[in-house]
Amino acid sequence: MSKFLQRWVVAAALTLAAVITGPGGAGAQVVVFDRVGVLGNPVNLAVRTSGLFSAEGGKLVDLSLDGEPLGRLMTGADGYGYRRVTPQRAGLLTIEARSDGRRGDGRLLVMEAVDQAVLVELESVLKSVVGGAAEREDCRTSLESISRRFRLVYAARWIGADWSRTRIVPAGLPESVVLPWKGSALLRSLQDQGVRIAALVGSAAVVSEGRTRVEQRFSFEKTRDASVVTRWEEISTTLGAASASR
Repeated sequence: MSKFLQRWVVAAALTLAAVITGPGGAGAQVVVFDRVGVLGNPVNLAVRTSGLFSAEGGKLVDLSLDGEPLGRLMTGADGYGYRRVTPQRAGLLTIEARSDGRRGDGRLLVMEAVDQAVLVELESVLKSVVGGAAEREDCRTSLESISRRFRLVYAARWIGADWSRTRIVPAGLPESVVLPWKGSALLRSLQDQGVRIAALVGSAAVVSEGRTRVEQRFSFEKTRDASVVTRWEEISTTLGAASASR
């Protein structure tokens, strides 16, 4: 089996596990969705209550943000519930939800107005993580370097965002939010909130969707829509030079 095929077998196994077990590894659950916002600007937090196979609406959910209570909400018939908040401090904050003895948590990344984000396709990261020690270390150290100058945001195409979030830190990667990739609609939504996006890293399909929204794009796949690289260090170095010149 080729190295390339081995990576995709692992990725497929991770995806299957996510589908079967769900975010918490059990049937009934409270899912909290990661969010990105800008300091002082309103942002909608979202939760979903569900049973083993379908949504469970009409549930009371107690929300808190970094330990501070946000009150109680009731989910709609589709299982979704929302709470609008205006964060007053920047950083990676924990959103916690409790309902009927069940608990879920997510993250809210609050950026300063001057901060810039780098969006990284999670599947590209995971391919490097399972690609061997040297490739894994290149990915890990480069993402750490990028996260010191920019706000790192992961975007998941196929693997469940909530499930994959719990695997990032154990893999030695910088902790951050995981958003579901929705193409240019995700980029537009973030930019409409005031989030400045410095770069997009991902597969040929991902960077192609972002070509009208993000100027700096990088991919490990052959494409005309991005700078093609072979190592994560190349991305870190290029972004570092751009950051130093600002």
